[in-house]
Amino acid sequence: MISIFSLGGTCEPALAMDRYLTAKRANSAFDWLVTPYRSLLAVLHDDGEQFGIDFRFIGDTVFSERYRLHYHHEFERTTRDEITFSTRQIAGLRDKLIYKRREMLRIARDTTAIFLRVGVATDVPEDRHGNGALDRYDVGELISTSRRKLGHNDFRVLFIERHWPDRQEFVADAPGLHEVRRRPYQQVPGMGYAGDAEFWAELFQSLDLQPDAVLANATTLNGHI
Repeated sequence: MISIFSLGGTCEPALAMDRYLTAKRANSAFDWLVTPYRSLLAVLHDDGEQFGIDFRFIGDTVFSERYRLHYHHEFERTTRDEITFSTRQIAGLRDKLIYKRREMLRIARDTTAIFLRVGVATDVPEDRHGNGALDRYDVGELISTSRRKLGHNDFRVLFIERHWPDRQEFVADAPGLHEVRRRPYQQVPGMGYAGDAEFWAELFQSLDLQPDAVLANATTLNGHI
């Protein structure tokens, strides 16, 4: 059995899975967060035990000092897109995200897990990879932590590698581990936060995950990632 989870970056993987894999996907703690790569590793190391402990407003989002990530979609908003910050929401956030992280582990330990990560850099302040690239040590830390937490090697990490004209997301020798795959994703001006619908439909088909609603003009990819 295959399970599929978002490792964030942004909310785009979760949006795509909600669009095409409604009946198949498992919730991830990273679905609706904006998560720099080092923040992702920090959460994986301690299983989210520092979720919801501290908050700081930055512009139109809520920032975690502990993990250096954005709880961008985790709070209710007004019709003017202003965040509402209540004691009820704060209490619920921590419990919800820790529960999602534990469920990720429970399901992934008993299945063949696919973890999707879109891009490397984020717009979170002080993101170390804001203008840099992952090296084999960054990638290796993700793989070794996942092995340790899952207790097996039956998983894959798929990096959706955005092609920006001014940014390199990987150094040349980074994906030197068999669990890692890379997939190019051409960014199109004006594409929007939901991403390229045809790209995601084709991607899920190539992973043997038949979308619930395949676009009429989507082309099935031959082979597997």
